[in-house]
Amino acid sequence: MDSLTQVVLGAAVAEAAFGKKIGNKTILWGGVAGTIPDLDVIVSPFFDPVTALFVHRGFSHSLLFPFIAAPLVGWLISKIERNATGMNWRQWTLLAFLSIFTHSFIDYFNSYGTGIFEPFSSYRLAFDSIGIIDFFYTLPFLATIIWLMFYPAGHKMRKVLVWTGILVSTLYLGYTVSNKFKVEGEVKRELASNGIAYERVLSSPLPMTNFLWMVVVQDNAGFYIGYRSVFDGDKPTKFDYVKQNNHLLTHFEQDRAIAGLKRFTKGFYVIEVDDDGRLWLHDLRFGGLARGEFVFSFQLKPSLDGVEVTREHPNRRFTPDNIRRYWKRIGL
Repeated sequence: MDSLTQVVLGAAVAEAAFGKKIGNKTILWGGVAGTIPDLDVIVSPFFDPVTALFVHRGFSHSLLFPFIAAPLVGWLISKIERNATGMNWRQWTLLAFLSIFTHSFIDYFNSYGTGIFEPFSSYRLAFDSIGIIDFFYTLPFLATIIWLMFYPAGHKMRKVLVWTGILVSTLYLGYTVSNKFKVEGEVKRELASNGIAYERVLSSPLPMTNFLWMVVVQDNAGFYIGYRSVFDGDKPTKFDYVKQNNHLLTHFEQDRAIAGLKRFTKGFYVIEVDDDGRLWLHDLRFGGLARGEFVFSFQLKPSLDGVEVTREHPNRRFTPDNIRRYWKRIGL
């Protein structure tokens, strides 16, 4: 998820555990600890573009990482807050553990993929049910955290508000999973009724809400790409077909970088030669605000050592026109 969401989530679980003891300091340190896994972005630029894709949300988001990082973070906070009433190193460690663990947990529901079992397995977990930015998840949660900060430590309203925020956000997360099953079920029934053969179906929500989804249907030559609102009902999904163009990679099949990109995209990619003759690999897993835009694109340049990969800056253009089209397509 985005940084603000991680700060809010880390602050909330810290408040639920220790807010009665130290009040707003739980908000501060929970938020700080909740951002720690994403510090992998600091070291990612020191790796080649393909390796960097796996460094981000790699070991720092694994099940093992909180057990290693939390005692160190807890020790550091205990030194800074040595005069905090009723808090010792073990309690600061638990606060850090909860904030770090929940950071990784919520990221498991995104599309990017997280190395849940690293360093023992390279498997990347992605439930694809919630966008990296989802205002309906974050803003109500943020409002409850800000509200409770106006009450002193131990006040019953702090407990009511933080648990309300946690409950509402958890229910919304469950709602996103329900939407995923709903959207995929509707699309699969459409495909069956139209006699369209396919190998795999991927659905992922577009940014901002969980109401508009991109659906990618793979057959043996390419992909049907369509957009579906949870309010579409019986309305048919309009698909565009894009060929995968794997033949453009014939001479690079054994290249390490190409293999890495295929693993990162989980096979949901297309190859394109643009008007300037440049070769591109586009990741289809992330919904853009406009058709034909890709969040992750990689330019492939043949070299003596194989293929040189250059990553284009992620395309996340939130223009007024795109936002208007987004809300119009939702159909509320």
